[in-house]
Amino acid sequence: MSELENKIIHIANKALLPKQNIIDIAGDINSGFVRIVLDSEKNISLKETTYLTKFLNKSLEFDSLFPNGYRLEVTSPGVDSS
Repeated sequence: MSELENKIIHIANKALLPKQNIIDIAGDINSGFVRIVLDSEKNISLKETTYLTKFLNKSLEFDSLFPNGYRLEVTSPGVDSS
């Protein structure tokens, strides 16, 4: 895992609910693309992914990782994933 991905995880973990986990993360400082995949024992709701998205969008610490801006995607694997 890259240093950037570790920093993203550190920031995102502050907003996760109990028993939620980040199972995959991709971040590229050059393109500004960030993709975070959450999972939990319970289904992850749209409200929960939206909460994390808003938390990160308001985070100066997260914003400072991408001085040229970023495109953020927060998702969950869904029922069809294996």
